[in-house]
Amino acid sequence: MRSPVVCRLAVPVALVPDGAGGAFVRWTDGSTSATIVRRITPAGLPASGWPATGITMCTFTGHGFLGATRIGAGGVIAFFDVPFSG
Repeated sequence: MRSPVVCRLAVPVALVPDGAGGAFVRWTDGSTSATIVRRITPAGLPASGWPATGITMCTFTGHGFLGATRIGAGGVIAFFDVPFSG
């Protein structure tokens, strides 16, 4: 009997220039549906001060990513469509 294989899908869906030659990469983690962002250098490596695994921006199930833009020096803001009831 074969062991089950767990596939953790992470698909990049947005790149935002960081103003310093690198970029912010935003993706949805296929196993948790969380939206994650990571800053990378011009060489494609994780930027200093940013975790290699990225930073979780949103964990609402069913959220829709609308876009992202750079703000100031080294920051990024993302926009989501989050369903609420009530």
